[in-house]
Amino acid sequence: QRQMCIRDRDYPCDSLCPNHRHLSCRECRKWDVGPLHRLEYEGWQVNSIDPNASLCPECAKTKKETK
Repeated sequence: QRQMCIRDRDYPCDSLCPNHRHLSCRECRKWDVGPLHRLEYEGWQVNSIDPNASLCPECAKTKKETK
C-alpha cells in the first residue's frame, strides 16, 4: 500500500534524501517541501528541533525588521 505524500518541485515523492524537509511557518502556517539547502536559500529560518516551528521568508523578514 503506497502512502500519499506532498510532491515537491526538487525530488520525487518517494525520495529518501536526508535533506528533504517538510516545513511549516509558526506565524502564518505557510508550508513548503524540499531540500534543506533550497529552503534556507529562499529565506526559511529552519527550526531543527521542530520543523513545524520554522519561519517562512516573509515572516522571518518581518521579524528581522522589527528588531
